[in-house]
Amino acid sequence: MWRAGRKDLKPAKGYHFEAGPYVEYVGNVVDKEREALAKELEKHCADLIAENKKAGNKVFRQICSYDEASEHLKAAGGIPEYCPKGKPLRVLKLIPEDLGCPCGGTHVHDIAEIGRIEIGKMKKKKGNVQVTYRVVPDGAPSTKPATEAS
Repeated sequence: MWRAGRKDLKPAKGYHFEAGPYVEYVGNVVDKEREALAKELEKHCADLIAENKKAGNKVFRQICSYDEASEHLKAAGGIPEYCPKGKPLRVLKLIPEDLGCPCGGTHVHDIAEIGRIEIGKMKKKKGNVQVTYRVVPDGAPSTKPATEAS
């Protein structure tokens, strides 16, 4: 989100499973800005995937002590309040420049496993903005309606 110029939106929560994946950010995106932001996010995702496939970067996924996780996540604002204090947790960074996030889900080992990202809806949810997305394998057709496909 920060690469798309939205440093005002702080990651809050994510659900990264095949059925209904999304990321929530603290903040808001007004209706008239959502379509342009979705296109910008798709462009940045495509660029990041291409750059890291070429570079051969592996995803950083590591179980860390609470203190180690705190150090890894310092640039991202630290460990979120919902994580139990003092307990180990897994830290994920998809690319070397990633600020990182705590993670309890299943993730790719290598960015090369991702074909492309399609941004779905952006909607306001409990004071946050929720961005739905879909990971599309290389060569698979878009699932967006023709008016939304980029």
